Amino acid sequence: MQLYPIEHHSWVAIDIHHNLSEQATLSSNKIRLTHKAGSINKAASTHKTGSMYCRQLLKKLQQALNVTGELMDTNFPYHFITADGYTWYVSFSHSRQHAAVLISPYTNIGIDVEDSAISHQVASRFFSPHEYQWLNQKPAVHQSVLRNLLWRLKECAIKTHQHADKQLIKELKHDVLDELGEEVINQLIGIDEINAKDKAKDKPIQCVQTDYKIIGNFNSQPCSFIIVNR
Repeated sequence: MQLYPIEHHSWVAIDIHHNLSEQATLSSNKIRLTHKAGSINKAASTHKTGSMYCRQLLKKLQQALNVTGELMDTNFPYHFITADGYTWYVSFSHSRQHAAVLISPYTNIGIDVEDSAISHQVASRFFSPHEYQWLNQKPAVHQSVLRNLLWRLKECAIKTHQHADKQLIKELKHDVLDELGEEVINQLIGIDEINAKDKAKDKPIQCVQTDYKIIGNFNSQPCSFIIVNR
């Protein structure tokens, strides 16, 4: 388990889970409408395994920080309350080989880890015209990285308000590039694409603070997060 403090108030834990190696390219919380019935059953089973591992990772994180408490996960937002009455909010994500947990005192948070490539087909289906056009204007050698970054940020944005009744497919088409701003994305891209090899050891996470959000992207992990800190 790798543990990362975020701005002195939140924490991210990331781990590799080899038992998820048979998971579909996009985990079941990234629903693919093209699955056949048999594939859906397999994805559901894999999702259950990934969810269990996320909860195990949360327990490791709680033990490391000495902030134990029972997870309340019957409704969003997920949270736990410590013995001294402090509330931590929780966001989970898992992919083919990774699991990630974000805990924060802020209610609206989201984390996403994705170690499988997001294809052109997926991007053309779920990205907004603005996002897709922006991607296609970038050098071809960088587009794979950018597709995955935008996908992760879309997932994070959905999770920041998943306590509301939202439709996943509709929300995936939400223009996160417009919501966060190209300048924010460019800052994340600059670290992720260009400077990662030089700066990953010194600065594992690139965080951008807007008026009321912290947007983070890992240099050496396929993981991003959003914390609404207001």
